[in-house]
Amino acid sequence: MTNDPQSKPNDNLFTSFQEEIGDSPWWSWNWKRNIVDDLNAPELYSQRAVWGFSLILAPIFGAILMAMNFKRIEKSRLIFPIVAFGIAWYVLAMLMIPEHSHSSAVYILNMLGGLVLVYFFWPQFIGKELKYRK
Repeated sequence: MTNDPQSKPNDNLFTSFQEEIGDSPWWSWNWKRNIVDDLNAPELYSQRAVWGFSLILAPIFGAILMAMNFKRIEKSRLIFPIVAFGIAWYVLAMLMIPEHSHSSAVYILNMLGGLVLVYFFWPQFIGKELKYRK
């Protein structure tokens, strides 16, 4: 605890928690670390947007956002494979859950597909250190 009268006890707890987990990719504030205001940086859909569209709609929509990002950073050769991944994930999900309804299994599969996009494809093909605008 600090002796600063303006400091709240929870501020120190949060700072301590951030220091403890470091650069863990599982926490949302790390999704923001490469977002800049620099007008020279490419304008991309963020990792959070890719994951959110994947979770709420389906990973095919997150894959389309990733494909648009690939086009913007001039990696057009990766558009087909990422869209193919999204379609394949969707087909596999349909086969695994024949009653493709609002069950929690659908959201779990969507979440996993989004995580694959954000934590496998993004670092591999866009890069961990690429600075971009959203």
